[in-house]
This record gives sequence, structure tokens and C-alpha cells, in this order.
Amino acid sequence: MYDFLIYDFDGTLSDTYPIFTEAFLKLMRRYDIPQDYDTVYGLLKQSIGAGLKHYDFPISKQQARLEFEAIYEPLAIEKQQLFPQAQGILRFGMEQGKKNFVYTHSGLWVYPLMERMGIRDCFDFVLDSTYDFPRKPAPDALNYLIEKCGVDRSRALMIGDRDLDIDVAHNAGIAACLYDEENFFPDVQAEYRITSLDQLKQII
Repeated sequence: MYDFLIYDFDGTLSDTYPIFTEAFLKLMRRYDIPQDYDTVYGLLKQSIGAGLKHYDFPISKQQARLEFEAIYEPLAIEKQQLFPQAQGILRFGMEQGKKNFVYTHSGLWVYPLMERMGIRDCFDFVLDSTYDFPRKPAPDALNYLIEKCGVDRSRALMIGDRDLDIDVAHNAGIAACLYDEENFFPDVQAEYRITSLDQLKQII
């Protein structure tokens, strides 16, 4: 049904949130802010901005984000892992003649991470943050990917783990699949919902 599969990266293919949380807790310790793992995890599942807004850092939110990223990126390159079924579903799509894409807010460091994970060769195109489009759910970046790569919107599916991924897909006029293993977004209206990446085999 869908020949063009556009994946979010963090939290969809890559098990990002434990590393996000580890980095955020390190930032909080730097400023002696009391910590609770589950609270931080839940906030970061919404967005980094939600975490920064929730806590009272003695620095600007912009500086806090920069410090968070400086802590997080080397941790990610060293420790972050794929979800167990991610490589399998990517290669299943390739075997079926599908085209895989990534649309991520991560920067250039995501490429060595993909190399370590063994999935860099699975993608026809990766749209990273250096393209400097407005962030999700604005459709500008996704529209660029669609037009650049000759994607047929009627046969395209965006797969992501947050409400933003579903919203950006709909804003760009394509279908969306929510990967929500922990049921963080029960009210999000997506064409498909999965709790395991393997379930994509029944959709694509």
C-alpha cells in the first residue's frame, strides 16, 4: 500500500529517550536541581522544550538547550541503540521494493550513529537539522523531502513516536503511523497505531 516510508529517528528507530533522560539528569545535577527519572522521562517524551520549561534553570532556556545538547550528543554516539526490530523492518521494506527516508531534528552527528547501528545504507535520503527548516509540525521540511525525492503523497507513510510526527504528516498531506509502545499519546488521531515496529509489515 505504501512505497515511500518516512521515519522519524529519535524514539522511532532509535531508543533515544533513556539517553535523553540520562543527559538531562546530568544537566540538572550541574545546577543542583532535584531530579526524578520518571518525571524527566515523561517530559522529554513530549519535547526537550517541555523539560526545559518545567524546571527552573539559573540560565537562559537557549543556553540550557545548548548545554543539554553538548552532554547528549557524545552520549548518544557512544551508547544509543536501535530498537530491536528497527533494522529488520528497514531491510524488510527494502526487500519489498520500498524506499526508506529519515526526517530528524538531529544534526550531522546522526550519521556516525547510523553507521555504528548498521543502518546508514537503508535510506534513500536523510533530512537532518542542518537543512534549517522550521521544526515539526511545520510541513516545510517534509514537503522538501517529498518534492526532492519524487515521493507520491498518496503512497507515502510517515512513521513516528510523537504527536508532532503525526501532525507534520497530515500538514504535508500524507498518512501517518504512530509508534506508541508506552501509550503516551492515546488521543492522537493517526491512520495507524502500532506498539511494535514489526506490525508495520501488515501496513506497508
